Amino acid sequence: MDIKVTLERGEYVKHRAELMKTLKIPKLSDAISALGQPLAQIVFDECDEALKENFGLTPPLDGAGDELWVSPSDLLIGKVVLKPPYTAKHIQALTHQGILNIGRDIEIKFWNEMEMEKERALADQRRHMLDEFEDQLKAEIKLVELREQAACQKEMQRITEEFEARLIEELENLESRLRDEFAELYKEQEIMLREEFGRTLKQEVEKTVQNMTREFLNELDRQKNILASNFKLGLQKAHTQREYDINMEQTKCKESIRQLKHNLECKNIANMMYVLCMERRKCCDEKTAIEKHYEAELEILYNTVKQKDQEIKELTDEKNRQIMEVNLRETCLLEIIRQFQKFINFALRASPTQAEFLLSVEKMMIFELADAVLKSGFKDLTHRDEILPWMTEKICKGQKVSGLEMKDYHDCFNEVSPPIPPDAELGPDDFLPAFKYKEKLYVREDFRNMISQGIEISQSNQLWSKDVEILMDTLKKSVSSINTEVEQDPAVVSKRSSIKPDMASLQTVNFSQIGKVEKEPAILATRCSVELLKKKGSIRYVEQKKTDDECLEGSGDERSQVEENASSIIRDIMLKVSDTSFNIIKRKYSDQQEVASVALSKVE
Repeated sequence: MDIKVTLERGEYVKHRAELMKTLKIPKLSDAISALGQPLAQIVFDECDEALKENFGLTPPLDGAGDELWVSPSDLLIGKVVLKPPYTAKHIQALTHQGILNIGRDIEIKFWNEMEMEKERALADQRRHMLDEFEDQLKAEIKLVELREQAACQKEMQRITEEFEARLIEELENLESRLRDEFAELYKEQEIMLREEFGRTLKQEVEKTVQNMTREFLNELDRQKNILASNFKLGLQKAHTQREYDINMEQTKCKESIRQLKHNLECKNIANMMYVLCMERRKCCDEKTAIEKHYEAELEILYNTVKQKDQEIKELTDEKNRQIMEVNLRETCLLEIIRQFQKFINFALRASPTQAEFLLSVEKMMIFELADAVLKSGFKDLTHRDEILPWMTEKICKGQKVSGLEMKDYHDCFNEVSPPIPPDAELGPDDFLPAFKYKEKLYVREDFRNMISQGIEISQSNQLWSKDVEILMDTLKKSVSSINTEVEQDPAVVSKRSSIKPDMASLQTVNFSQIGKVEKEPAILATRCSVELLKKKGSIRYVEQKKTDDECLEGSGDERSQVEENASSIIRDIMLKVSDTSFNIIKRKYSDQQEVASVALSKVE
C-alpha cells in the first residue's frame, strides 16, 4: 500500500512570495481582506513608523475638502457692494459690539483652552490605558501563540510517530512477503539448474577425457623420441664445452693473478708516496700556520712589552723630576729655616746652639726616621749603594739589570729536548714514525693509533683513498689478532728516497724556511716552538737591557745631585717601582709561558 502526501501552497503564500521577489508592498485593502478588520487594525497600530509611511497610514489623507463646487454668483457675494458711511451712534454701537465680540472671543478662547486641557488629559489617560491594554494583549497573544505552537508540535509529533510506526510495519510486512516469494523462486530455479548442469557436465567430461587421452598418448610418444635424441646431442656438447671452459678459466686466473699482484705492488708504492707527500705537505702547512700565529703573538707581546717599558721610562723620568723638585724645595726650605734660626738666635740673644731645638730640621728628621724604621719592622737598613744603584758606575760596565731578563721559574725550558746538533748521531726515536707490515714500509703513525683506539677513518680525511681503506682493513685484522702495537723497525740514517726501508733522517730547520724548496730531499722536521721562543725572547730582552742601560747611564749625572736627607723617600719609591717592575715582568713571563705551553702541546 503506497501512501503519497502532496502539499500545495495557498494563494496567500504564492502572493506573498511574488511580492517578496518584486519588492512591492501590499495594499491596505489586501491586508484587511487577508487578516480581517480587527486584526488588520491591530497590525496597523503596532507596526513601525517606516512601515506606516509605506502603508500610507501616516500622514492621513485629507480628502476633497469642505465644498466640491461653488457657483460663480456666490463667489461675487461680499466683494462688489456700496455701503453708506457710518454715523456716530452707529460707530458707538459698532464699538460696543466690537468690545462684546472681543470679550466673547476671549471667553471662547479661554473655554477652548479649558476644553483642550481636558481633551489632552483624557487623551493621555486614554493613551496610557491603551498602552497597558496593548501590553496585556501582546502578552496574552504570545501566551496563546506559545500554547498553540506547543499543541501543534505535540500533534505533529504524534502524527509523525504514528506515520513512522505504520510505515515501518508496512515495510516489514512487504519485506517478509517478498523474501518468502524470492526464497521459493530461488529454490525452484536452483533445483532446475543443478539438474541441467549435471547432465551437461557429465556429457562434456566424458567427451573431453576421451579426446585428451588420445592426444596425450600421441604427444607422449613423439616427445619421448625427440628428448632421447636431444639428450644425446646435448651431452656431447656439454662435455666439449666443459673442457674448453676449464682451459680458458685457468688461463684467465693466471693472468688476473699476475695483474692483481702487479697492481697491488704499484698501489702500495703509490700509497706510500702519497702518504709521505701528504704528510710532508701537511707538516709544512701546519708549521707555516704555527709560525705565522706565534710571530703575530710575539709581535703583539713585543709591542706590549715595549709600551710597558716606555711607560716605566716615563714614570721613572717623572719620578726623577719630582725628586729634583722636592730636593730643590727642601734645599730652599732649609735655607729659609737657617736664616730664620739666625733671626731667632739674634732676637733671643742666645748662644749659637741654645735655641736650635726649635727649628733644627736635621734633628727632627733623625727622630722621624728612627720612628719610621722602628715601625717598618726592618732590622737593618740596606746600604746606600744598594738602595741607589744609579749612584755607582757598576751599571755602565755591563752589569745585568735585575728584572729585565725572562726567568724560568717552572723549569719549562729544561723539559724540552735541545735541538739536534748537525754532527750528532741520530737514534731510532729521531726518525719519522713508521712500521713494516709483510715486508712493506708504511709511514703514518696515526693509522696505528686510530686502529688501536677503534677509530674509523672517514672519507672526509685528507689522506683517505681506496688503498688506505684496504690498508686499514688489513691492519684491523692484524691488530685484532696480535692485540699489540707493531714494533718499529729502525733504519739506517740515509738521504735516499723514503719509499725504501732506509729512512731519511730528521733535520732541524727554522720557521722562516718552512714552505720553501729544500736543498736535500729529506723529511722536514722543526725545532720545538718553546726553544724558538726562548731564543727570540733572550735576544729581545738583551736588546731591551742595552736600551735601559743607556738610559740609566745618561741620567746618572742628574741623580748624583740628590741629597742624603731624601734617602727614606727614595727608598719607598724604589720599593714600589721594584714591585711594579717585578709584576710587569711576571705578567710578561706568564704570557710567554702560556704561548710555550700551547706550542709544546701542538708539537706533541
